[in-house]
Order: sequence, then structure tokens, then C-alpha cells
Amino acid sequence: MIVGVRQSTKSIVAGRAKLVYLAEDVDPFVSREIIDICDKHGVKIEFVSSRSALGKMCGIDVPSAVAVQE
Repeated sequence: MIVGVRQSTKSIVAGRAKLVYLAEDVDPFVSREIIDICDKHGVKIEFVSSRSALGKMCGIDVPSAVAVQE
């Protein structure tokens, strides 16, 4: 699992991303950017209720805005 906006974006653009997890409480500027990139590259997005929930889902102790399953 790739965690974080920069690393996730790189994975999506490189064509390695199979599924993107996006927290619903992310800044709209960030979420719009990720949604646009996913649309452009045909990657499915699954929304998670919060950044905290996404961080826990990824097994880390800090909130996360975006994660990618490769």
C-alpha cells in the first residue's frame, strides 16, 4: 500500500495503481486533483470516512489523505 499524496500520484501516473483510497475530509483542492488524475488514468476511487480512518486502515499511526493499492 502506497500512502501519501505525492507517492500516490506517482503510482497513478505510472499506471501501477489498481485502486485509490481517498479520505472524505481532505482539502477540496487535494481531492479534486486526485479525482482528476484518477479519471484521466482510469483508476477507481473508494472513499473512506476520514483521514484518521484511512491511516488506521493503512496500519499507520497518523492520518492519511490518500492511499493506493498497487
